[in-house]
Parts: sequence; structure tokens; C-alpha cells
Amino acid sequence: YALARKYGWIVALLLVVDIGGAAVNEWLKAQARAEAQAFGGALFAALEDPDAEGRLPALSTLAEAARSAAILAQLAEIDSLAATDAPAAVARYEAMLLDGTLDPVYADLVTLKLVTLIADTAAPAERIALVEPIIATRGPFAVLALEHRAIARIEAGELEAAHDDLRQIMEDAETTQSARERAGQLMIATGGVVTPRAALVGQEG
Repeated sequence: YALARKYGWIVALLLVVDIGGAAVNEWLKAQARAEAQAFGGALFAALEDPDAEGRLPALSTLAEAARSAAILAQLAEIDSLAATDAPAAVARYEAMLLDGTLDPVYADLVTLKLVTLIADTAAPAERIALVEPIIATRGPFAVLALEHRAIARIEAGELEAAHDDLRQIMEDAETTQSARERAGQLMIATGGVVTPRAALVGQEG
């Protein structure tokens, strides 16, 4: 608890910046554009194909694109709900995960949004258990999951393990500059040291 009080302001800042911030919002916008393009292309192909059997692959693509668009719309709706009724938003996210039909990328995103909302009420161990599968798969949200695990480990007093997570974020060439900077700030604020390798990776590109 002492560690949570000492670093609480940093933790709160990071929780606001990461999964609710520009990185994820930009990803959602890009996904929405891609899904719209895929939907339009498949619709055009289905309408232009004179062979009824030949339309089946295009119609299958249409169904998948429509489902993805619906998921994106649902996420946007829950995001708005979270601003006024966090418990209701948590219940909606949990229901989406329990459904078991989400594409793994969307499931990871929903999980991270859920972890963000329960950060003040769930124990560090519970949050760590939720994000570790995302870290293991090394998907597009693995770095954000590492951030969440590092924050939870700090709250649990596991500074060495948290610093390992932060170091991994900083040394990963795929990490965005903003995520690398957040990791470095949290590392220094909690008494860690930013290694020369981490600093070098941050200067590349």
C-alpha cells in the first residue's frame, strides 16, 4: 500500500494515457476504415459476379466485415458508457469476453479496457492474470499489456519484476516512442535505471 500511495499519481496518469489514449484510439479508427473498405469491396464483388456460386466467398467476406464493424461500434458505445457508469461498462466488457466468439485481437483489446476500468478495485494479481495471456501471444497489444503488468507489480511491491517489464518495453524495437517514454519515466520514478540499450533503441529510426 505504501508503494501504491507513493507512485499512485504516476499509475493514474499511465492508466489514462495508455488504453484510453491516442494509440488505441488511432488503432480503432484505422480498423474502422479498413473494415469499411473491406465491406465495400466485398459488396461490389458480390453484386458484379454473375455466377451465384461465385458470390458465396464474397458474401462470406461481407458477413465477417459486418461483424467486425458491429464490434467496433459496440466498443465505442461501451467507451461512452464508461464515462458515466463504469460498473455497467465493466459488465458489458465481461459479457463480450464470456461470449467466446471474439476474434483474438478484439478479445485482447476488450481485456485491456476491462483491466483499465477495474484498476482501482481489482487486486494486482487479478489484473496480472488477465493481461499475461496477451503478453504471451505477442499480439498488437502486448506492449500495453506489459505496461499494465508493470503497474500492477509496482502496486504489489514487486519492483524488480516491474522493472523487468519496463525494460522489455523500452528494448523492444516495435514499441512506440510514447510507450517507451512512459516506461522510462515510470522506471526512473520507481528507482530503476534506464539501460544504455534501452536508450539506444529509443534513438533508432
